[in-house]
Amino acid sequence: MRPQEVPSIQNLYNVISDDKHNPESTAENQLDFGSGSTRNTQLRTRDATSTPLNERDWIQGDVETSAILAMLCPNEYQEQLLANFIHSLSTPVTLNTFKSHGVWLAEVAEQGIRSASLQWSIRALVISHLGRQACDAALIQNSRTVYGKALQRLNRDLQDREQALSSDDTLSACMLLTFYEVYNCTDSNSWLSHAGGAGNLIRLRGPDRHRSGHGKSVFLAFRYFLVMEAFHYRKACFLNTPEWRKLCWDIYETSPKGPFYRANEEYFQEFVATPNYVVRALRVVSAKDPSTDDLQAALRKGQGHRERFKAIKSRMDAQFPKLGLAPNLVPSAHKDELFPEIWQYPDVHVASIFTGYCAMMCLLNVSLMGLEAKIKRLYTEAHHAPVGVADIVEHYVLQDGTVIRPPRAPRPLWDAAAQVDEHPYRAESIDLARDVCKSSEWMSNQPFLAPLFLLLSLRLTLRILPLQVERQWVIDMLLRISAKMQLAKSVIEDFESFSPDAELPAGIALVTEVEKARAERDVKDTHTHHSRSRSIPSRLKDANPRSEAA
Repeated sequence: MRPQEVPSIQNLYNVISDDKHNPESTAENQLDFGSGSTRNTQLRTRDATSTPLNERDWIQGDVETSAILAMLCPNEYQEQLLANFIHSLSTPVTLNTFKSHGVWLAEVAEQGIRSASLQWSIRALVISHLGRQACDAALIQNSRTVYGKALQRLNRDLQDREQALSSDDTLSACMLLTFYEVYNCTDSNSWLSHAGGAGNLIRLRGPDRHRSGHGKSVFLAFRYFLVMEAFHYRKACFLNTPEWRKLCWDIYETSPKGPFYRANEEYFQEFVATPNYVVRALRVVSAKDPSTDDLQAALRKGQGHRERFKAIKSRMDAQFPKLGLAPNLVPSAHKDELFPEIWQYPDVHVASIFTGYCAMMCLLNVSLMGLEAKIKRLYTEAHHAPVGVADIVEHYVLQDGTVIRPPRAPRPLWDAAAQVDEHPYRAESIDLARDVCKSSEWMSNQPFLAPLFLLLSLRLTLRILPLQVERQWVIDMLLRISAKMQLAKSVIEDFESFSPDAELPAGIALVTEVEKARAERDVKDTHTHHSRSRSIPSRLKDANPRSEAA
Protein backbone atom coordinates (compact mmCIF):
# COMPACT_ATOMS: atom_id res chain seq x y z
CA MET A 1 0.00 0.00 0.00
CA ARG A 2 1.47 3.32 -1.06
CA PRO A 3 1.65 6.33 1.28
CA GLN A 4 -1.37 8.59 0.86
CA GLU A 5 -1.54 12.34 0.98
CA VAL A 6 -4.01 13.63 3.55
CA PRO A 7 -4.92 17.20 4.47
CA SER A 8 -3.14 19.00 7.25
CA ILE A 9 -5.22 18.80 10.43
CA GLN A 10 -4.53 22.47 11.14
CA ASN A 11 -6.06 23.44 7.77
CA LEU A 12 -8.85 20.86 7.74
CA TYR A 13 -11.53 23.11 9.24
CA ASN A 14 -10.84 26.36 7.37
CA VAL A 15 -13.96 25.90 5.30
CA ILE A 16 -16.26 26.12 8.32
CA SER A 17 -14.62 29.24 9.72
CA ASP A 18 -16.03 32.69 9.06
CA ASP A 19 -14.31 36.04 8.66
CA LYS A 20 -15.43 37.20 12.08
CA HIS A 21 -13.62 34.40 13.86
CA ASN A 22 -10.90 33.70 11.30
CA PRO A 23 -9.86 36.79 9.29
CA GLU A 24 -7.36 34.77 7.30
CA SER A 25 -9.85 32.14 6.12
CA THR A 26 -10.07 31.37 2.41
CA ALA A 27 -13.19 31.41 0.26
CA GLU A 28 -16.22 30.02 2.05
CA ASN A 29 -16.53 26.74 0.18
CA GLN A 30 -12.87 26.05 -0.58
CA LEU A 31 -10.38 24.39 1.73
CA ASP A 32 -6.83 25.67 2.03
CA PHE A 33 -4.71 22.53 2.21
CA GLY A 34 -1.47 24.40 2.87
CA SER A 35 1.53 22.17 2.45
CA GLY A 36 -0.45 19.19 3.69
CA SER A 37 1.26 16.29 5.40
CA THR A 38 2.32 12.87 4.21
CA ARG A 39 1.37 10.02 6.46
CA ASN A 40 2.77 6.54 6.09
CA THR A 41 -0.32 4.39 5.75
CA GLN A 42 1.37 1.02 5.28
CA LEU A 43 -0.05 -1.67 7.52
CA ARG A 44 2.26 -2.88 10.26
CA THR A 45 2.52 -6.48 11.45
CA ARG A 46 2.73 -7.45 15.07
CA ASP A 47 6.08 -7.11 16.77
CA ALA A 48 7.03 -10.54 18.05
CA THR A 49 8.13 -9.03 21.34
CA SER A 50 4.81 -7.30 22.08
CA THR A 51 2.68 -8.97 24.72
CA PRO A 52 -0.98 -8.28 25.63
CA LEU A 53 -1.72 -6.96 29.09
CA ASN A 54 -3.66 -10.08 29.99
CA GLU A 55 -3.16 -13.24 27.94
CA ARG A 56 -6.30 -14.76 29.41
CA ASP A 57 -8.42 -11.99 27.92
CA TRP A 58 -6.49 -11.33 24.72
CA ILE A 59 -5.48 -14.00 22.23
CA GLN A 60 -3.09 -12.77 19.58
CA GLY A 61 -4.89 -14.30 16.60
CA ASP A 62 -8.31 -13.09 17.77
CA VAL A 63 -7.08 -9.52 18.24
CA GLU A 64 -5.47 -9.33 14.80
CA THR A 65 -8.39 -11.01 13.07
CA SER A 66 -10.89 -8.65 14.72
CA ALA A 67 -8.85 -5.60 13.78
CA ILE A 68 -8.35 -6.59 10.14
CA LEU A 69 -12.00 -7.50 9.71
CA ALA A 70 -13.02 -4.20 11.34
CA MET A 71 -10.93 -2.32 8.78
CA LEU A 72 -12.18 -4.24 5.78
CA CYS A 73 -15.74 -5.11 6.79
CA PRO A 74 -18.01 -2.13 7.55
CA ASN A 75 -20.67 -4.12 9.34
CA GLU A 76 -20.67 -6.77 12.09
CA TYR A 77 -17.09 -6.54 13.32
CA GLN A 78 -17.09 -2.78 13.36
CA GLU A 79 -20.29 -2.79 15.41
CA GLN A 80 -18.81 -5.31 17.81
CA LEU A 81 -15.72 -3.16 18.40
CA LEU A 82 -17.83 -0.02 18.77
CA ALA A 83 -19.95 -1.82 21.38
CA ASN A 84 -16.73 -2.82 23.16
CA PHE A 85 -15.59 0.81 23.22
CA ILE A 86 -18.95 2.06 24.56
CA HIS A 87 -18.88 -0.65 27.22
CA SER A 88 -15.43 0.59 28.30
CA LEU A 89 -16.86 3.99 29.25
CA SER A 90 -17.78 2.60 32.64
CA THR A 91 -16.57 -0.04 35.04
CA PRO A 92 -18.52 -1.97 37.69
CA VAL A 93 -17.35 0.67 40.17
CA THR A 94 -18.22 3.68 38.01
CA LEU A 95 -21.56 2.89 36.39
CA ASN A 96 -23.36 5.75 34.60
CA THR A 97 -20.09 7.65 34.35
CA PHE A 98 -20.08 10.36 31.66
CA LYS A 99 -23.69 9.55 30.82
CA SER A 100 -23.87 12.19 28.09
CA HIS A 101 -21.04 10.51 26.17
CA GLY A 102 -22.69 7.12 26.52
CA VAL A 103 -26.01 8.46 25.19
CA TRP A 104 -24.35 10.14 22.21
CA LEU A 105 -22.27 7.08 21.28
CA ALA A 106 -25.25 4.77 21.72
CA GLU A 107 -27.19 6.92 19.25
CA VAL A 108 -24.26 6.75 16.81
CA ALA A 109 -24.21 2.96 17.19
CA GLU A 110 -27.95 2.71 16.48
CA GLN A 111 -27.72 4.62 13.19
CA GLY A 112 -28.58 2.40 10.23
CA ILE A 113 -26.83 4.57 7.65
CA ARG A 114 -23.69 6.58 8.31
CA SER A 115 -21.53 8.88 6.23
CA ALA A 116 -18.14 7.60 5.08
CA SER A 117 -16.34 10.09 7.36
CA LEU A 118 -18.22 8.81 10.40
CA GLN A 119 -17.64 5.17 9.43
CA TRP A 120 -13.89 5.63 9.10
CA SER A 121 -13.70 7.75 12.27
CA ILE A 122 -15.40 4.96 14.22
CA ARG A 123 -12.99 2.40 12.81
CA ALA A 124 -9.92 4.49 13.61
CA LEU A 125 -10.98 5.04 17.22
CA VAL A 126 -12.10 1.50 18.03
CA ILE A 127 -9.03 -0.15 16.45
CA SER A 128 -6.75 2.21 18.38
CA HIS A 129 -8.71 1.47 21.55
CA LEU A 130 -8.43 -2.27 20.94
CA GLY A 131 -4.69 -1.94 20.38
CA ARG A 132 -4.21 -0.09 23.66
CA GLN A 133 -6.31 -2.62 25.54
CA ALA A 134 -4.15 -5.41 24.13
CA CYS A 135 -0.85 -3.45 24.38
CA ASP A 136 -0.44 -4.12 20.66
CA ALA A 137 1.77 -1.53 18.94
CA ALA A 138 0.97 -2.98 15.49
CA LEU A 139 -2.76 -2.43 15.95
CA ILE A 140 -2.19 1.11 17.16
CA GLN A 141 -0.01 1.83 14.14
CA ASN A 142 -2.57 0.27 11.80
CA SER A 143 -5.24 2.52 13.25
CA ARG A 144 -3.31 5.45 11.79
CA THR A 145 -3.95 4.04 8.33
CA VAL A 146 -7.65 4.16 9.06
CA TYR A 147 -7.28 7.60 10.64
CA GLY A 148 -5.79 8.89 7.40
CA LYS A 149 -8.82 7.54 5.53
CA ALA A 150 -11.12 9.29 8.01
CA LEU A 151 -9.32 12.62 7.46
CA GLN A 152 -9.73 12.26 3.70
CA ARG A 153 -13.46 11.53 3.98
CA LEU A 154 -13.99 14.36 6.47
CA ASN A 155 -12.11 16.72 4.17
CA ARG A 156 -14.56 15.90 1.38
CA ASP A 157 -17.55 16.48 3.65
CA LEU A 158 -16.25 19.86 4.80
CA GLN A 159 -15.82 21.15 1.25
CA ASP A 160 -19.62 21.39 1.05
CA ARG A 161 -20.26 24.00 3.72
CA GLU A 162 -24.03 23.60 3.69
CA GLN A 163 -23.81 19.84 4.02
CA ALA A 164 -21.15 20.12 6.73
CA LEU A 165 -23.38 22.34 8.86
CA SER A 166 -26.53 20.30 8.38
CA SER A 167 -25.07 16.83 8.98
CA ASP A 168 -24.91 15.38 12.48
CA ASP A 169 -22.54 12.75 11.08
CA THR A 170 -19.91 15.35 10.23
CA LEU A 171 -20.01 16.75 13.76
CA SER A 172 -19.83 13.28 15.32
CA ALA A 173 -16.86 12.43 13.08
CA CYS A 174 -15.02 15.55 14.33
CA MET A 175 -15.67 14.52 17.91
CA LEU A 176 -14.51 10.93 17.40
CA LEU A 177 -11.31 12.16 15.76
CA THR A 178 -10.79 14.46 18.75
CA PHE A 179 -10.88 11.39 20.99
CA TYR A 180 -8.56 9.56 18.62
CA GLU A 181 -5.99 12.36 18.92
CA VAL A 182 -6.34 12.45 22.72
CA TYR A 183 -5.30 8.80 22.80
CA ASN A 184 -2.72 8.84 20.00
CA CYS A 185 -1.51 12.46 19.63
CA THR A 186 -0.25 12.18 16.03
CA ASP A 187 0.82 15.82 16.22
CA SER A 188 1.29 18.32 19.04
CA ASN A 189 -2.12 19.52 20.27
CA SER A 190 -3.84 18.12 17.17
CA TRP A 191 -6.80 17.16 19.35
CA LEU A 192 -7.41 20.88 19.79
CA SER A 193 -7.67 21.33 16.02
CA HIS A 194 -10.46 18.77 15.87
CA ALA A 195 -12.11 20.21 18.99
CA GLY A 196 -11.94 23.70 17.49
CA GLY A 197 -13.41 22.40 14.24
CA ALA A 198 -16.28 20.75 16.08
CA GLY A 199 -16.77 23.96 18.06
CA ASN A 200 -17.04 25.99 14.85
CA LEU A 201 -19.61 23.54 13.52
CA ILE A 202 -21.67 23.78 16.70
CA ARG A 203 -21.43 27.59 16.78
CA LEU A 204 -22.40 28.02 13.13
CA ARG A 205 -25.26 25.53 13.41
CA GLY A 206 -26.69 27.66 16.21
CA PRO A 207 -28.40 26.80 19.53
CA ASP A 208 -31.70 25.65 17.98
CA ARG A 209 -30.00 22.69 16.27
CA HIS A 210 -28.95 21.40 19.70
CA ARG A 211 -32.14 21.65 21.73
CA SER A 212 -33.33 18.09 21.18
CA GLY A 213 -32.56 14.78 19.55
CA HIS A 214 -29.10 13.81 18.43
CA GLY A 215 -27.97 17.44 18.24
CA LYS A 216 -28.65 17.79 21.97
CA SER A 217 -26.72 14.59 22.76
CA VAL A 218 -23.73 15.78 20.73
CA PHE A 219 -23.75 19.16 22.45
CA LEU A 220 -23.90 17.77 25.99
CA ALA A 221 -21.14 15.27 25.24
CA PHE A 222 -18.78 17.89 23.86
CA ARG A 223 -19.42 21.18 25.64
CA TYR A 224 -16.63 20.75 28.20
CA PHE A 225 -14.17 20.16 25.36
CA LEU A 226 -15.10 23.53 23.88
CA VAL A 227 -14.29 25.25 27.17
CA MET A 228 -10.97 23.41 27.44
CA GLU A 229 -10.07 24.49 23.91
CA ALA A 230 -10.81 28.10 24.88
CA PHE A 231 -8.57 27.77 27.95
CA HIS A 232 -5.71 26.42 25.88
CA TYR A 233 -5.82 29.24 23.34
CA ARG A 234 -6.59 31.89 25.98
CA LYS A 235 -9.72 33.09 24.26
CA ALA A 236 -13.32 33.71 25.25
CA CYS A 237 -15.61 30.72 24.82
CA PHE A 238 -18.70 31.31 22.67
CA LEU A 239 -20.73 29.11 25.02
CA ASN A 240 -20.57 31.98 27.51
CA THR A 241 -22.77 34.17 25.29
CA PRO A 242 -26.41 34.67 26.39
CA GLU A 243 -28.00 32.47 23.69
CA TRP A 244 -25.77 29.49 24.47
CA ARG A 245 -26.06 29.89 28.24
CA LYS A 246 -29.83 29.97 27.79
CA LEU A 247 -29.65 26.77 25.75
CA CYS A 248 -27.88 25.01 28.63
CA TRP A 249 -30.54 26.12 31.10
CA ASP A 250 -33.35 25.20 28.70
CA ILE A 251 -31.92 21.70 28.36
CA TYR A 252 -31.70 21.46 32.14
CA GLU A 253 -35.30 22.60 32.60
CA THR A 254 -36.62 20.00 30.14
CA SER A 255 -34.51 17.12 31.49
CA PRO A 256 -35.26 14.71 34.36
CA LYS A 257 -34.21 16.26 37.66
CA GLY A 258 -32.11 14.91 40.46
CA PRO A 259 -30.73 16.49 43.66
CA PHE A 260 -27.29 16.81 42.10
CA TYR A 261 -28.38 18.03 38.64
CA ARG A 262 -28.93 21.71 39.37
CA ALA A 263 -25.60 22.11 41.16
CA ASN A 264 -23.98 20.31 38.25
CA GLU A 265 -25.44 22.80 35.75
CA GLU A 266 -24.51 25.75 37.99
CA TYR A 267 -20.96 24.40 38.03
CA PHE A 268 -20.83 24.33 34.23
CA GLN A 269 -22.26 27.85 33.96
CA GLU A 270 -19.44 29.13 36.18
CA PHE A 271 -16.87 26.92 34.47
CA VAL A 272 -17.72 28.26 31.00
CA ALA A 273 -17.35 31.87 32.18
CA THR A 274 -13.83 31.38 33.54
CA PRO A 275 -11.88 31.53 30.23
CA ASN A 276 -13.51 34.88 29.47
CA TYR A 277 -12.51 36.24 32.86
CA VAL A 278 -8.91 34.99 32.62
CA VAL A 279 -8.60 36.69 29.21
CA ARG A 280 -9.87 39.94 30.75
CA ALA A 281 -7.52 39.72 33.74
CA LEU A 282 -4.57 38.94 31.46
CA ARG A 283 -5.34 41.94 29.26
CA VAL A 284 -5.55 44.33 32.22
CA VAL A 285 -2.40 43.05 33.95
CA SER A 286 -0.46 43.13 30.65
CA ALA A 287 -1.50 46.71 29.89
CA LYS A 288 1.20 49.35 30.27
CA ASP A 289 -0.87 51.75 32.37
CA PRO A 290 -4.39 50.43 33.05
CA SER A 291 -6.82 52.65 34.90
CA THR A 292 -7.53 52.01 38.56
CA ASP A 293 -11.21 51.57 37.69
CA ASP A 294 -10.40 48.79 35.20
CA LEU A 295 -8.18 47.03 37.71
CA GLN A 296 -10.71 47.27 40.54
CA ALA A 297 -13.57 46.15 38.27
CA ALA A 298 -11.58 43.10 37.14
CA LEU A 299 -10.68 42.33 40.76
CA ARG A 300 -14.31 42.50 41.90
CA LYS A 301 -15.47 40.31 39.02
CA GLY A 302 -12.87 37.68 39.83
CA GLN A 303 -13.81 37.70 43.50
CA GLY A 304 -17.42 37.15 42.46
CA HIS A 305 -16.43 34.14 40.32
CA ARG A 306 -14.42 32.75 43.19
CA GLU A 307 -17.21 33.07 45.74
CA ARG A 308 -19.77 31.51 43.39
CA PHE A 309 -17.47 28.54 42.72
CA LYS A 310 -16.99 28.02 46.44
CA ALA A 311 -20.75 28.25 47.09
CA ILE A 312 -21.52 25.69 44.36
CA LYS A 313 -18.85 23.35 45.70
CA SER A 314 -20.27 23.69 49.22
CA ARG A 315 -23.74 22.70 47.98
CA MET A 316 -22.26 19.70 46.20
CA ASP A 317 -20.29 18.68 49.28
CA ALA A 318 -23.53 18.76 51.29
CA GLN A 319 -25.35 16.58 48.76
CA PHE A 320 -22.64 14.00 48.02
CA PRO A 321 -22.89 12.06 51.32
CA LYS A 322 -26.68 11.79 50.96
CA LEU A 323 -26.23 10.34 47.46
CA GLY A 324 -23.37 8.04 48.42
CA LEU A 325 -20.97 10.09 46.28
CA ALA A 326 -18.62 11.51 48.91
CA PRO A 327 -14.89 11.03 48.19
CA ASN A 328 -12.69 9.47 50.86
CA LEU A 329 -9.02 9.69 51.78
CA VAL A 330 -7.47 6.20 51.74
CA PRO A 331 -3.88 4.88 51.88
CA SER A 332 -2.08 4.81 48.54
CA ALA A 333 -1.99 1.33 47.03
CA HIS A 334 1.54 2.10 45.81
CA LYS A 335 2.63 3.37 49.24
CA ASP A 336 3.60 6.68 47.68
CA GLU A 337 6.06 8.54 49.87
CA LEU A 338 5.08 12.02 48.73
CA PHE A 339 1.31 11.47 48.84
CA PRO A 340 0.72 8.49 51.16
CA GLU A 341 -3.03 9.23 51.25
CA ILE A 342 -5.07 9.55 48.07
CA TRP A 343 -8.60 10.59 47.16
CA GLN A 344 -10.85 7.71 46.21
CA TYR A 345 -14.10 8.52 44.41
CA PRO A 346 -17.33 6.58 43.87
CA ASP A 347 -17.79 8.07 40.40
CA VAL A 348 -15.52 9.50 37.69
CA HIS A 349 -17.86 12.43 37.10
CA VAL A 350 -17.51 13.46 40.75
CA ALA A 351 -13.72 13.09 40.50
CA SER A 352 -13.63 15.27 37.37
CA ILE A 353 -15.73 17.96 39.04
CA PHE A 354 -13.44 17.87 42.10
CA THR A 355 -10.19 18.20 40.12
CA GLY A 356 -11.77 20.73 37.76
CA TYR A 357 -12.82 22.83 40.73
CA CYS A 358 -9.26 22.72 42.08
CA ALA A 359 -7.90 23.88 38.72
CA MET A 360 -10.43 26.70 38.32
CA MET A 361 -9.84 28.00 41.83
CA CYS A 362 -6.08 28.01 41.25
CA LEU A 363 -6.54 30.00 38.01
CA LEU A 364 -8.81 32.50 39.73
CA ASN A 365 -6.42 32.84 42.67
CA VAL A 366 -3.47 33.52 40.37
CA SER A 367 -5.55 36.08 38.42
CA LEU A 368 -6.60 37.86 41.60
CA MET A 369 -3.08 37.93 43.03
CA GLY A 370 -1.81 39.29 39.71
CA LEU A 371 -4.42 42.05 39.76
CA GLU A 372 -3.58 42.95 43.35
CA ALA A 373 0.11 43.16 42.42
CA LYS A 374 -0.75 45.48 39.55
CA ILE A 375 -2.92 47.67 41.77
CA LYS A 376 -0.14 47.93 44.37
CA ARG A 377 2.40 48.60 41.59
CA LEU A 378 4.39 45.54 42.58
CA TYR A 379 4.32 44.42 38.95
CA THR A 380 5.59 46.96 36.42
CA GLU A 381 7.34 47.05 33.06
CA ALA A 382 10.60 46.17 34.79
CA HIS A 383 9.22 42.66 35.38
CA HIS A 384 8.43 42.02 31.71
CA ALA A 385 11.94 41.03 30.66
CA PRO A 386 12.37 37.29 29.98
CA VAL A 387 14.64 35.17 32.12
CA GLY A 388 17.40 33.30 30.29
CA VAL A 389 18.18 29.60 30.35
CA ALA A 390 21.17 30.16 32.62
CA ASP A 391 18.88 31.43 35.38
CA ILE A 392 17.02 28.13 35.69
CA VAL A 393 17.94 25.83 38.56
CA GLU A 394 15.10 23.31 38.34
CA HIS A 395 15.47 20.18 36.22
CA TYR A 396 13.30 17.14 35.56
CA VAL A 397 14.29 13.63 34.55
CA LEU A 398 12.28 11.40 32.19
CA GLN A 399 12.36 7.60 32.30
CA ASP A 400 14.89 7.39 29.47
CA GLY A 401 17.27 9.66 31.37
CA THR A 402 16.45 12.78 29.38
CA VAL A 403 16.92 15.90 31.49
CA ILE A 404 14.51 18.80 30.91
CA ARG A 405 15.79 22.24 31.88
CA PRO A 406 12.96 24.52 30.75
CA PRO A 407 13.80 28.22 30.27
CA ARG A 408 11.32 30.75 31.46
CA ALA A 409 9.23 33.25 29.52
CA PRO A 410 7.37 36.26 30.91
CA ARG A 411 3.85 35.25 32.01
CA PRO A 412 2.02 38.43 33.06
CA LEU A 413 -0.55 36.86 35.39
CA TRP A 414 1.82 34.32 36.90
CA ASP A 415 4.75 36.71 37.17
CA ALA A 416 2.57 39.40 38.70
CA ALA A 417 1.10 36.94 41.21
CA ALA A 418 4.63 35.93 42.25
CA GLN A 419 5.23 39.48 43.49
CA VAL A 420 2.53 39.18 46.17
CA ASP A 421 4.10 37.69 49.27
CA GLU A 422 2.36 35.59 51.94
CA HIS A 423 -1.06 35.69 50.30
CA PRO A 424 -3.76 33.31 51.61
CA TYR A 425 -4.72 32.53 47.99
CA ARG A 426 -1.23 31.12 47.46
CA ALA A 427 -1.51 28.66 50.33
CA GLU A 428 -5.00 27.66 49.20
CA SER A 429 -3.78 27.06 45.64
CA ILE A 430 -0.94 24.83 46.84
CA ASP A 431 -3.40 22.76 48.89
CA LEU A 432 -5.71 22.44 45.88
CA ALA A 433 -2.82 21.43 43.59
CA ARG A 434 -1.83 18.73 46.07
CA ASP A 435 -5.43 17.50 46.13
CA VAL A 436 -5.20 17.05 42.35
CA CYS A 437 -2.06 14.98 42.88
CA LYS A 438 -3.85 12.91 45.51
CA SER A 439 -6.61 12.25 42.96
CA SER A 440 -4.15 11.04 40.32
CA GLU A 441 -3.68 7.44 41.44
CA TRP A 442 -7.41 6.73 41.34
CA MET A 443 -8.33 8.73 38.22
CA SER A 444 -5.40 7.51 36.12
CA ASN A 445 -6.73 3.96 36.44
CA GLN A 446 -10.27 4.80 35.31
CA PRO A 447 -11.65 4.47 31.78
CA PHE A 448 -12.22 6.87 28.90
CA LEU A 449 -12.04 10.59 29.73
CA ALA A 450 -11.04 10.44 33.41
CA PRO A 451 -7.29 10.50 32.62
CA LEU A 452 -7.87 13.38 30.17
CA PHE A 453 -9.61 15.59 32.73
CA LEU A 454 -6.92 14.65 35.23
CA LEU A 455 -3.96 15.55 33.04
CA LEU A 456 -5.48 18.92 32.13
CA SER A 457 -5.57 19.67 35.85
CA LEU A 458 -2.06 18.26 36.32
CA ARG A 459 -0.83 20.70 33.68
CA LEU A 460 -1.85 23.50 36.02
CA THR A 461 -0.40 21.89 39.14
CA LEU A 462 3.04 22.09 37.52
CA ARG A 463 2.74 25.86 37.75
CA ILE A 464 1.40 25.88 41.31
CA LEU A 465 3.37 23.30 43.28
CA PRO A 466 6.25 25.02 45.10
CA LEU A 467 8.74 22.14 45.32
CA GLN A 468 10.70 20.61 42.48
CA VAL A 469 10.26 17.13 43.94
CA GLU A 470 6.49 17.59 43.63
CA ARG A 471 6.73 18.75 40.03
CA GLN A 472 8.99 15.77 39.24
CA TRP A 473 6.26 13.59 40.75
CA VAL A 474 3.75 15.13 38.33
CA ILE A 475 6.08 14.47 35.37
CA ASP A 476 6.33 10.81 36.44
CA MET A 477 2.53 10.57 36.70
CA LEU A 478 2.13 12.06 33.21
CA LEU A 479 4.51 9.43 31.85
CA ARG A 480 2.40 6.67 33.40
CA ILE A 481 -0.79 8.15 31.93
CA SER A 482 0.87 8.34 28.51
CA ALA A 483 0.80 4.54 28.27
CA LYS A 484 -2.94 4.79 27.63
CA MET A 485 -3.24 8.43 26.54
CA GLN A 486 -0.49 9.93 24.41
CA LEU A 487 -1.69 13.47 25.10
CA ALA A 488 0.13 13.23 28.43
CA LYS A 489 3.44 13.21 26.55
CA SER A 490 2.38 16.35 24.75
CA VAL A 491 2.12 18.10 28.13
CA ILE A 492 5.71 17.10 28.85
CA GLU A 493 6.84 18.19 25.38
CA ASP A 494 5.19 21.58 25.93
CA PHE A 495 7.21 21.82 29.12
CA GLU A 496 10.45 20.96 27.32
CA SER A 497 9.87 23.40 24.44
CA PHE A 498 8.96 26.31 26.73
CA SER A 499 11.06 29.23 25.42
CA PRO A 500 11.54 32.93 26.26
CA ASP A 501 10.28 34.13 22.87
CA ALA A 502 7.10 32.05 22.96
CA GLU A 503 3.85 33.99 23.16
CA LEU A 504 2.10 32.76 26.27
CA PRO A 505 2.96 29.09 25.62
CA ALA A 506 1.01 26.38 27.37
CA GLY A 507 4.05 25.25 29.34
CA ILE A 508 5.22 25.78 32.85
CA ALA A 509 5.77 29.04 34.70
CA LEU A 510 8.43 28.16 37.26
CA VAL A 511 8.52 29.67 40.72
CA THR A 512 11.08 32.32 41.57
CA GLU A 513 13.98 31.76 43.98
CA VAL A 514 12.05 33.74 46.60
CA GLU A 515 9.04 31.47 46.22
CA LYS A 516 11.27 28.41 46.35
CA ALA A 517 12.81 29.49 49.65
CA ARG A 518 9.34 30.32 50.96
CA ALA A 519 8.03 26.88 49.95
CA GLU A 520 10.94 25.04 51.60
CA ARG A 521 10.32 26.99 54.79
CA ASP A 522 6.61 26.14 54.66
CA VAL A 523 7.38 22.44 54.34
CA LYS A 524 9.61 22.54 57.39
CA ASP A 525 6.88 24.27 59.40
CA THR A 526 3.95 22.20 58.14
CA HIS A 527 3.55 18.45 58.57
CA THR A 528 -0.08 18.09 57.58
CA HIS A 529 0.39 18.10 53.80
CA HIS A 530 2.56 14.97 53.74
CA SER A 531 2.55 12.37 56.45
CA ARG A 532 6.21 11.58 55.63
CA SER A 533 7.36 15.17 55.34
CA ARG A 534 10.83 14.35 56.69
CA SER A 535 11.64 12.58 53.41
CA ILE A 536 10.96 15.66 51.29
CA PRO A 537 14.10 17.74 52.08
CA SER A 538 16.41 14.82 51.25
CA ARG A 539 14.62 14.13 47.96
CA LEU A 540 14.72 17.82 47.13
CA LYS A 541 18.46 17.84 47.76
CA ASP A 542 18.94 14.82 45.50
CA ALA A 543 17.01 16.54 42.72
CA ASN A 544 18.95 19.81 42.93
CA PRO A 545 21.23 20.24 39.89
CA ARG A 546 23.49 22.64 41.78
CA SER A 547 24.44 19.91 44.24
CA GLU A 548 25.17 17.57 41.31
CA ALA A 549 27.34 20.21 39.63
CA ALA A 550 29.29 20.70 42.82
